[in-house]
Amino acid sequence: MISREEEKTIEIARRYGLVPGTKKCLAFLFFDEGYGPKEVRYLLRRFKVGITDRAFANSIRRYYYTWKKENDISTTKNPKKSSKGNT
Repeated sequence: MISREEEKTIEIARRYGLVPGTKKCLAFLFFDEGYGPKEVRYLLRRFKVGITDRAFANSIRRYYYTWKKENDISTTKNPKKSSKGNT
């Protein structure tokens, strides 16, 4: 029998074209559930084997921006304010 967790992982893998159970797939799963990069980095710490903290953090950050792009979420930190109405 397939567990709910496995079912959700497979759903995410199919949606984004990823391999189920990989670090990237699990990161996308957590991003879809509303977790941010810092929380995901903590949750996926078991994948951090043989790489530096910085390299691991950069991977999670890269996944986050890719996930945002796939979901058409703005990636700018400070969107420019509209100049309409300013005369």
